[in-house]
Amino acid sequence: CRVWVNRHMTKVLNLSVMGPIHISQDALPLHELVSVKAQALLCYLAVAARPYSRQALAGLLWGDLPEADARRNLRGVVLKLRQDLAPHLLISHHSLAFNRDSAYTLDVETFRALLARPAGSRPQPEKLRQAVALYRGDFLEDFYLRQAPAFEEWVMQQRAELRQLMLEALQTLTAVCLQTAAYEEGIATTHLHLNLEPTDEAAHRQLMRLLALSGQRSAALNQFDRCRGLLQADLGIEPAAETIFL
Repeated sequence: CRVWVNRHMTKVLNLSVMGPIHISQDALPLHELVSVKAQALLCYLAVAARPYSRQALAGLLWGDLPEADARRNLRGVVLKLRQDLAPHLLISHHSLAFNRDSAYTLDVETFRALLARPAGSRPQPEKLRQAVALYRGDFLEDFYLRQAPAFEEWVMQQRAELRQLMLEALQTLTAVCLQTAAYEEGIATTHLHLNLEPTDEAAHRQLMRLLALSGQRSAALNQFDRCRGLLQADLGIEPAAETIFL
């Protein structure tokens, strides 16, 4: 048993949950973890980063079932996770937690760490670029858990928070590009922003400035037309005076 644990402790668990979920060990996809409930439980424990009672987790994932049935289903999922990922979990009779002392990577954790900086400090463009590269899409994109409203509510909350962090990172990185005359990078960054939030008028203004400063005056004017069309079609409003003046 000691040999089995040591051999598995060397494996790095890689969890990517921004965009479609991807779980692997030592870069090899973990195909054995086929249960959607097992994936949901693993992601919840890893992202939430604290212990939870078995009762709370049973209610989270099987809120539509009687408590006894939900607890029984949870035991089955935990047994499967223990077989595949024992070193990465802290399991007791009463609670479950993700083992943060194990060998793992979690894109959400890295993303947040890259964007964290003391108030008043200057942006660090390289960290912003690394964070932007990690964001493959919305949190647990295309992941759905039937009859688990509490879990779905948690997913939506995480999704909104991470998307907002991404938009702020893109806006900051674009501002840095404007300051340093890195117009091509700024244009590409602003396009990413507008793909996530097509009616963000401030992002349209950033793109108009970047295009104009890079010598693409016609493209800047066309961008204003696109901005006006989107605002009218989606929100029923005209561009702000600041946008028209620009």
